Amino acid sequence: METLSAWRHHVGRAARSAWRSPTIRRYAPATVVILGIAAAPFALIALLGESTTSSVAPELAGLQGWISSEPVTLAALRGKVVIVDFWTYSCINCLRTIPYLNAWDERYRDDGLVIIGVHSPEFAFERDPGRVERAVRRLQIRYPVAIDSDKRTWRAYANQYWPHKYLIDRGGNIRYEQIGEGGYRETEQHIRELLAEDGRDPGPASAEVQPEAVDIKAIATPEIYLGTYFGQFLGNPLGLRGMRAAVYDEPETIEPNLFYLVGRWAAGEEAIASVGSGDHKIILRYTSRAVNLVAGAPGRELDVEVLRDGRPLTVETKGADVVIDARGRAVIRVGEERLYRLIDDRAGYGTHTVTVIVDRPGLEAYTFTFG
Repeated sequence: METLSAWRHHVGRAARSAWRSPTIRRYAPATVVILGIAAAPFALIALLGESTTSSVAPELAGLQGWISSEPVTLAALRGKVVIVDFWTYSCINCLRTIPYLNAWDERYRDDGLVIIGVHSPEFAFERDPGRVERAVRRLQIRYPVAIDSDKRTWRAYANQYWPHKYLIDRGGNIRYEQIGEGGYRETEQHIRELLAEDGRDPGPASAEVQPEAVDIKAIATPEIYLGTYFGQFLGNPLGLRGMRAAVYDEPETIEPNLFYLVGRWAAGEEAIASVGSGDHKIILRYTSRAVNLVAGAPGRELDVEVLRDGRPLTVETKGADVVIDARGRAVIRVGEERLYRLIDDRAGYGTHTVTVIVDRPGLEAYTFTFG
């Protein structure tokens, strides 16, 4: 059995809506104990998936459009094996599953498998179909993607998780579920079994996948949210002041798994934003190999410097979105809201401090995620 911390990473963005309740946050210590007990069966689901034999899959409903496909209904797909995958494009847990979905689509499409990605947004910026389409192209997704910006299909499935895969048999019944990352071998085995139920053999070869390497159990820092919904992660004594900008002083000490602000920042429900001129910093002590930041700069592009342990990143530690400039600085160019990959330490997992620095207003930072 995984620890609750590891389970949180494994499941991905699970049960986060509960934390948006002030009552839940007020009684957080007791709630964590209760959730730790209640989470045990869900941890098993995340590891092993959940089988079912009698649930009819709800129809896809209330969609704003389709990418890479004309409109599709599950009723029209009777006779096919279908995966309905709920995801959102800024979620690192979702992004790490995409190589498997792409590989399964390529390997089993001719055997009767249809994958439908249902894009149900978490953040407001993810409601824009154009941004979703750009993400689909960037991720080289060829299977149909449904735009579920109002989350009506999400609600039809009573879903609470990103990612969440439903395997549907040729008769339209949900036969297996996989919540969160992992369970890839088990999921593929269930795909093959469902494909073979009408007597057709999918053959011995499995899908060939080149996944992103991640050791969930080595990550000791949870996803860190920066907006007022999840303000319990702020380490500054001043606290988040909502949209009224506040000036934060350099902290004397840094506690792990809390973020600290320096300079003038304003906080919204989903994100914090740099305000005015001068240096603005976000500082975080973390334990992982990779660090990502969901961020944006609406209507502009900003150069954002990234330090690790007070020093510029190197080619051995920089993430995919970082460029080493002529001055030796490690910089990301932040524009459209998305996930930016800051750190990817080739040496492996460890505990370090990341500092994000911007000297202009307009940076909006939503969440840190880890790999």
